[in-house]
Amino acid sequence: MELSKREADIIDMFLIDRNTNTADKIASELKISTKTVYRTIKKINHLVSKELISSEAGKGFSFDYNLYLTEIANSPINATKKSEDSSPTERRMSIIFKLLITSPHPLTIYELYEEHYISDEAIAKDIGKLRQYLMGFQLQLLNRNKMLMIKGSETVIRKRIESLIKAKKLFGDEKFTINNHPIRVEDVNFITEQLLFIEEQLQEQILYPYNINIFSHIYILLIRYKVEGIDRLILAEELPLDKLEKQQIDNNDYEMSVSRSIIRNIESYLELSLNPIESYYLFQHIISSRIKLEGNAFIEKNHVDEIIYYMINRMKQQFDISITRQEIYEDIYQHICSLLYRMKNEISIVNELLPDIRREYVLIYEGLKEVNQELQKRHQLPLISDDEIGFLTLYFAKYNEQVVKKRRVLIMCSSGIGTSELLKVKVQNTFPQIEVVDAISVNQFKKRRLEGAIADIDLIITTINLPEGSGLPSILVNAIFTENDKQNVAKTLEGL
Repeated sequence: MELSKREADIIDMFLIDRNTNTADKIASELKISTKTVYRTIKKINHLVSKELISSEAGKGFSFDYNLYLTEIANSPINATKKSEDSSPTERRMSIIFKLLITSPHPLTIYELYEEHYISDEAIAKDIGKLRQYLMGFQLQLLNRNKMLMIKGSETVIRKRIESLIKAKKLFGDEKFTINNHPIRVEDVNFITEQLLFIEEQLQEQILYPYNINIFSHIYILLIRYKVEGIDRLILAEELPLDKLEKQQIDNNDYEMSVSRSIIRNIESYLELSLNPIESYYLFQHIISSRIKLEGNAFIEKNHVDEIIYYMINRMKQQFDISITRQEIYEDIYQHICSLLYRMKNEISIVNELLPDIRREYVLIYEGLKEVNQELQKRHQLPLISDDEIGFLTLYFAKYNEQVVKKRRVLIMCSSGIGTSELLKVKVQNTFPQIEVVDAISVNQFKKRRLEGAIADIDLIITTINLPEGSGLPSILVNAIFTENDKQNVAKTLEGL
């Protein structure tokens, strides 16, 4: 299913804060009216089998997280959404996609816009926006005799097609459409067969997101070679392979033979000849998912080591992650090798988990973005994409999740004698993850607070009410520390 930006924004509010949201709060946050809030929630609820967001008088809205997981988070994207319901940006991307796959041949403005039901004035505005967008990629939009066409480098055209395919999450879409452009079932089956062939020949599974990269690349070959005269354009752009590229082929001759086999299969499927350079372009995608330094002509071990150790050291400075450098080095090494190869050959990957990663691990993600900028200056690297940073975030998040931060707790009783020591032992036995800093009386607490000696305390567990204005989180318990007390302390610790 495909959510509008407003629908996604409202759902995100509930994902960020599971507490009940009110219409006023949502309206204020998203700068929309409460009427729009109710109308949008109604649309969201129509997308699923029962109410995802329900309301109770006087209490606001509540969110069914389990329903979200089963029917929205893990559902395929439905790209057949009615054009009249799509946003201007979605409409323009649909038009660009159609023009890209038919370039350099023109399409009439009528056939491009007949399903969108917009005025001539809106179409003229659209064309201006399309031209401006394409200029950013060194592509021209030509408008002649009420016909539009895109003119530019075949390499750039393919990269734009690839970015639109990946943005639409091609895998999992039962109808296989991209920007309202249907993909033939025969093509899907053929490409799937080629992926299985590659896996069989390499004797390993091609994992996400590399399977999408190869799927997209083969699909682009199919649609571009169906365009009359396209082979002539590719031939005009073909550059001789340099020394390093030839060495890369020699060092990975088996992968190159697999690539040539796939190209021959495509030629049989299309009943035409492909430019020989296509074998090398496909070869790049195949080995980008399984880069090893041994025999790799593009990547130097010293360079990889410098990047990894710098990244590890900077992240350890920012976050209290208790790992050895060698531990994470071995974990992340293969990924960095593949990442550097992709950057060298301008191969992009899409991370469908990116919105969730940004939301759940915002500090680690932002920390890696900062390190990325530093690496760019130190090693003259291109900026690593947000999608790639998202994957790197998962490596560091794994170690961060393994760290159990000890909460510093102060025990306080009326006298500090006997009962506080007993309570200290009971608390430590029940919650080994906390550090009991001290067990003190209320008078000792007052004295230490005046002296500024009460610092870096996460929680005070006390048998008496704290003096007013203490400014520290606390929980009142029975001196015997009953089962109810243990449950209440556990809940409080979870909330810290």
